[in-house]
Amino acid sequence: MSTASYQAPPASVKLLTWDESRRGWLALASFDGFGSRTLHKLNKLCAKDGARAWHVTNHELHTLGCTDKAVADFSAYHSRLNVDELVNRLERENIAFLLFEDQTYPSLLRQIADPPLALFVRGQIQAFSTTFDGIAIVGTRSLSPYGRSVTTWLARDLSQAGFAIVSGLAGGIDTVAHEATVDAGGKCIAVLGSGVDDVSLYPRCNLNLAKRILSMDGSILSEFPPGTQARKYHFPLRNRIIAGLCRATIVVEAGVTSGSLITAHLALEQNREVFAVPGSILNLQSYGTNRLLKLGAIPCTMPQDVIELLTHHTPPTPLFVNETTPAEHALLDLLSHPMHVNDIARALQTPVATVSGHLVSLELKGLALPQGGQIFARTRFWTASQN
Repeated sequence: MSTASYQAPPASVKLLTWDESRRGWLALASFDGFGSRTLHKLNKLCAKDGARAWHVTNHELHTLGCTDKAVADFSAYHSRLNVDELVNRLERENIAFLLFEDQTYPSLLRQIADPPLALFVRGQIQAFSTTFDGIAIVGTRSLSPYGRSVTTWLARDLSQAGFAIVSGLAGGIDTVAHEATVDAGGKCIAVLGSGVDDVSLYPRCNLNLAKRILSMDGSILSEFPPGTQARKYHFPLRNRIIAGLCRATIVVEAGVTSGSLITAHLALEQNREVFAVPGSILNLQSYGTNRLLKLGAIPCTMPQDVIELLTHHTPPTPLFVNETTPAEHALLDLLSHPMHVNDIARALQTPVATVSGHLVSLELKGLALPQGGQIFARTRFWTASQN
C-alpha cells in the first residue's frame, strides 16, 4: 500500500460525541485570537460548559484580560462561523478533538503548568491511555553523521523496549527519530506547530513520513486547528507539548540557538528527566548538549542509560550540585518565581554584577536557569537538595 494514499481509520473520531458543549469548545479552540490560558479561564468561568463559553459576553472577555482587539475579532468570528462546517471537516478528515476533561486526553500533559485545553489528533487516541510511556527525542535540523547514527540507535532500541517515541516532525534529528521508530515497528507520536490536516501539515517534505506514522498506529497531534499554517511562535508552544507528553527528553545534538534547548528547559520546568548525548567539543552541533551536561543533564551514552533510569526509577543526580554559599542560598530562596536580574539585585540590595556572578555559579551547579531576557528561575534540583 502506498503511504501517500494512506488514510487513518475513522474509529478514533467517532469515540467522541458532538454535544453542544463540545461543539462550543471546538469553535473556541479554532479561533486564533485565544491561547490556552484564555481558554482555561473560559473553562473555569463557564463551569466547563462549552456552549456557555461560546456565547461569552464582551464584558466577560474583558474581565478575563482580553484586549479590545481580541474581543472585537472574536465578535466578528462568532458572527460568521458555521460550527457544523468545523465538525464536518474533522469527521471528513478523520481528526479527533480531545478536551482536557476527556479520559483520552494525555494524563502526563495534564500535569504541566500550561496544558492545551484541546488537542486535534490524527491516528490512535488510545495511544494516550494510562499505559502510555513516552520519550522525546529532539535536536538540531543540521545534524551530523554522528547525530544521525546516535538518533537511529536510540529511537530503534527505546521503541523496541516499549517506549513511544515523541518528536516534532521537523527536519534533522526529529525526522531520523520518527523514521527509525517506524522502521523498527515502534509507536511514534509527532507533535506539530501547524494543523494536522494534509494541506497544513509542516514541513511539507515530511507528509509521507507523517502518513507512515499513522500506518503504524501512531498519532499526529497539535493544539492548532486544521487549516493553521506553521508560524515561528508556534514552535515553542509545540515544544512544551512534546516535553509534557513524556517522562524524559533526550537532546541528541543542539547548536547554540537550537529550539531543542527550549524543549529541554521546558522538560526541567515540568519536573521531567532530561538526557543529553555528549559530543565533540569541536562540533558546534554539540555545543548545546555539552552545555546541558554542564548544567546537570543526565549523560546518555546508550539506550540502556534511559531504560534503567525510567524502569528502576533511579533519581538523577545533577553533575555540579555542590553546597551553596550563603549569598547563593539567599538568591535561590528569592527565586520562588522567575525574576529579572535587576529585580533580584534590588531585592537583595546587591550590585547587578555581583548577582550575575552568583547566577553563573548557580547555573553551572544546575540550580538556576536563564529563561531569556535576563530572567532566571531556580530548577527542581534546588528543591531536591533541601529535602
